[in-house]
Amino acid sequence: MPICTSVGDDIKACQAKGKIVTLSLGGAGGSVGFQSDDQGETLADTVWDLFLGGSSSTRPFGDAVLDGCVHCSFMSRAVGMAAARAYGRV
Repeated sequence: MPICTSVGDDIKACQAKGKIVTLSLGGAGGSVGFQSDDQGETLADTVWDLFLGGSSSTRPFGDAVLDGCVHCSFMSRAVGMAAARAYGRV
């Protein structure tokens, strides 16, 4: 995964001006989904560690912490809820 700390600097500059910066994942054209609750939870844990309040040795935007994320994938409601619950847990 590329490390783009200059993007992280831009994220922090926008946040300092009161702007909310989020990550958008998925969309209507994709065919990505989850086959199990575990997959949804793993995605939530990974996004948390890479882009939100978690920690990872690989954070693409350096020490910038995004304000949230939006999932726009068409997955089963039950498995999507597993990912949502995991975000609430982390």
